[in-house]
Amino acid sequence: MSDQSSGLELQKLTMNFGTVRAVDDVDLALPEGQFVCLLGPSGCGKTTLLRLIAGLQTPTSGDIVFNGRSIVDVPSHKRDFGMVFQSLALFPHLTIAENIAYSLRIRGQSAAQTKARVDVLLDMVHMSGVGDRRITQLSGGQRQRVAIARALAISPRLFLLDEPLSALDAKLREAMQVELRQLQRDLGITTIVVTHDQREAMTMADHVVIMKDGKVQQNGSPLDIYRKPATAFVADFIGSSNLLPCLVTGNSVVSVFGQTVTIANMSDDLKTGDDAVLSVRPENLHIHTDGSHSAMNIAATVTFIRDLGSQVEIMLTHGNHQLVATMTPKDRPGVSIGDTVAVEFSGDACTVVPV
Repeated sequence: MSDQSSGLELQKLTMNFGTVRAVDDVDLALPEGQFVCLLGPSGCGKTTLLRLIAGLQTPTSGDIVFNGRSIVDVPSHKRDFGMVFQSLALFPHLTIAENIAYSLRIRGQSAAQTKARVDVLLDMVHMSGVGDRRITQLSGGQRQRVAIARALAISPRLFLLDEPLSALDAKLREAMQVELRQLQRDLGITTIVVTHDQREAMTMADHVVIMKDGKVQQNGSPLDIYRKPATAFVADFIGSSNLLPCLVTGNSVVSVFGQTVTIANMSDDLKTGDDAVLSVRPENLHIHTDGSHSAMNIAATVTFIRDLGSQVEIMLTHGNHQLVATMTPKDRPGVSIGDTVAVEFSGDACTVVPV
């Protein structure tokens, strides 16, 4: 396992392209030896941030500190970071082994050292015995493994990947997520992956950084972000959430649809009298038809039911507001489209954030 420490800090990092601010005053200390996902919609600045870390672009202002030393002026090839691009950028005229060995050869390693390292990497990515094949003979998943092995050939101090699985079909993508995560754990190397797929981030990451409009909206463990989103954007982007308008009426107390709810998680930025948004996850909405419920509840009409096999989704409306509840098939209530039901939820399962 690698004993290299990332110690990566981004300090007031900003990147402008003309009048467009792609990265906006980012302050971030990334945990060492972990799998980090930069997550956000297209155009949010995550790829630009990765390229700044890699040294492929120079920031407009701010600093990048690695192991206590500024590297903002260090050329990309001297940072000793491994990077896998979305396009993979493999050499089609070279074999698998020659692709993996490329960075070692240009660094002047001997033929014997290079072959030994390539053999180790081929075994690591489950491609032993096929090093003499051409890139054009490989499947998408095999090409992905070659790109990863090539990036790891130099034993990088940091491993950077830009949407590495986006070109794969759904089943292969899920399999590669598991393989990439296991490989990172085996190596112990700090890995930073750019993705716009929140499920991918939740599956692989120890630490998630959510971006929007060049700014970091929230960062932390996937579970913390899912359970305690800091903004309405985060609540909506990570998984799915019912976002309901509410009014802060006291300390950890809000009024939603005319009913008072005591909230477990409320933003520190909110004060009494503020308009806010209450976020409650679909799995925390409970549907009743017999009136036996006692917690906070609202009347709603069932508009659609979707059975996904392992999960049932029930769509509802309350006035102009759309709601969705999810449950396992065995917990599915006996309701039909058009039924009026009571939708119950507890404040312990809610987060209230600014509008």
